[in-house]
Amino acid sequence: MPAGPAAPAPAQQPEASGGASDARRSSTRTILRAAAVPVASVVLGLLLGAVLIAVQGHSVSSAYSALVLGGAGDADALLRTLQKATPLVFGGLAVAFADWLAANPWQDRSGSNIIARTPLVQSSAEIPTWGWLPAGFVLAVIAAFACWFILERTTYGFEVRSVGANRHAARYAGISVGWIMASTMAVAGLLAGLGGAIESLGVDGRFEA
Repeated sequence: MPAGPAAPAPAQQPEASGGASDARRSSTRTILRAAAVPVASVVLGLLLGAVLIAVQGHSVSSAYSALVLGGAGDADALLRTLQKATPLVFGGLAVAFADWLAANPWQDRSGSNIIARTPLVQSSAEIPTWGWLPAGFVLAVIAAFACWFILERTTYGFEVRSVGANRHAARYAGISVGWIMASTMAVAGLLAGLGGAIESLGVDGRFEA
């Protein structure tokens, strides 16, 4: 009799790879290490605060209850907390992103460097020093004079001061309060960036986290 069709070979089971699980464990450890410092800082701050409150003879539970109620006791309190937290979140993100760049794609790979910093900038990009006078200081004096002149001697400066004194009256007078607030924040960011550029290009010669 002719032999029947051969039975199909059993499918090979894929070998269990430990690479994926190792990567997950490594990622988990990295997240835990990153979260450990802020969490420990908050806990330590609360503990030290409790000690100081108790030393002064006040109730720790009453103080922290007031803290919680004032920050999230109702909708208005929660709204104020989130409003105040938003700039801090963006500031923290800015610092964290800059640190990540300095520690990863832009890190100085020369020698035995292990800290988060960029390579030295090219000499053509350095902010010079004229004898004992750094050019960055001259730029700072010019920027300070320019801010004073704009605020005290221009229509835009008058509008900025008006919004700062009473935004409702400024709006009633026809001043665009939204534009003034947005533009002044942009100028503030520009000045902060200029200060950071002077620090990196005129003092350290690199960005260092």
